[in-house]
Amino acid sequence: MTTANSTGSAKAITRLRRFAARNPGTRVAPALYARYYPCIVRPQSGPSSPNHTTMELEPSETLTRLRWPLYFIAFGLILLPLLDFVSSVLPLEPYNLRWRFGTVALFSGFLFTPILGMVLVCMVATFAEHRVMQRVVAVVNLIGTVLLIILMVLFALDVVQLRLEIGPQDKLAYDMSAIRATVKYLFTIVSLIWLGIAGFKVSRLRRSARREMAPLVTGGAS
Repeated sequence: MTTANSTGSAKAITRLRRFAARNPGTRVAPALYARYYPCIVRPQSGPSSPNHTTMELEPSETLTRLRWPLYFIAFGLILLPLLDFVSSVLPLEPYNLRWRFGTVALFSGFLFTPILGMVLVCMVATFAEHRVMQRVVAVVNLIGTVLLIILMVLFALDVVQLRLEIGPQDKLAYDMSAIRATVKYLFTIVSLIWLGIAGFKVSRLRRSARREMAPLVTGGAS
């Protein structure tokens, strides 16, 4: 159980404890003390503790203070590596086959840090219950998946075409470079799909949970 950080939140938790002790079969919805800590009081069923009640606390006040710094760090993890990548491939030569191969292969190495940023955004949005942010990130992940799949197809065509120009002594290194880039792209695609689908599911679960617990206090066993 999280310790209260202020006098107001401590008083709120004390009142909830007293309420739960007097009403062991009562559930208190999270919105009741959302200003301090969302609390859920659930009666535990079982032969050893028929009337035992536990209380789960979520530090919403702490998250309120940390969410924007965490968002800032997360977006930095996403954007700064992309800026580094763009600066490293200038000037642009999209009609040069060797430049395209080298650029796409290099880009695969810049994807892991943005993925960590996406994971951090998803975690903050989930714990802070930002459903809009959850869905925006989910959509961005799925759009990124589609773009990476298209990029992989074009990369495969360039690999086949450029391999005809590579000398026999360089083909092994060339093939290994293409394989490494392909594996990194596949890992990124799977990660983005997973994050996108999970983001949509979590946002729906949060909304359905709030609908179920719309009454602030409901009597009887849950």
